[in-house]
Amino acid sequence: MELDATTKASKILIVDDQDSIREITRALLKEMGFFRIALAEDGAEALAKLQRMPFDLVICDMNMPRMSGLEVLRAARAIPHLRRVKFLMLTANSDPDSVKGAVQAGISGYVLKPFQPATLADKILQVLTRRD
Repeated sequence: MELDATTKASKILIVDDQDSIREITRALLKEMGFFRIALAEDGAEALAKLQRMPFDLVICDMNMPRMSGLEVLRAARAIPHLRRVKFLMLTANSDPDSVKGAVQAGISGYVLKPFQPATLADKILQVLTRRD
């Protein structure tokens, strides 16, 4: 799929407590043509960044110290100007209750870890180009 200029200009926040996942995801995004990328090591840092600057997409690990991805999602959905930010959750947890909780909180999509780069790329494109 060829990305249009508007999609390529999307501002994306990657949130994961593992450096390797943040770097793999950032490299994949750059390869896809995205360059407006910010990083956060945990949910608390992510929420602070979300409150300071606009993002179109948050790619967030579900299980992190200090503040989980689900807690970040719920907190963001409670702030009026963050309600429409798209969230793609990365998780090793395929427990139906966890997935159900994320869906109920307003998740835009999720990818199970470990993931193939092509799977993550496809999901990023689906989430960013879907009209809500």
